[in-house]
Amino acid sequence: MSQEEFIDRLFDTISETKNLPIKDMDSDAIENTITVYLADGGAFKIWCESQC
Repeated sequence: MSQEEFIDRLFDTISETKNLPIKDMDSDAIENTITVYLADGGAFKIWCESQC
């Protein structure tokens, strides 16, 4: 699986969850990151790097 495909699938999985109060999400293909914005104003950035 390519890193791009992994990031796409991870984005879809996170966006479909009902367990997190997600307000919005952004994906940056150049930075290989997904930023998750929560309803309480918090934000988390997930950075992906291939180890292969």
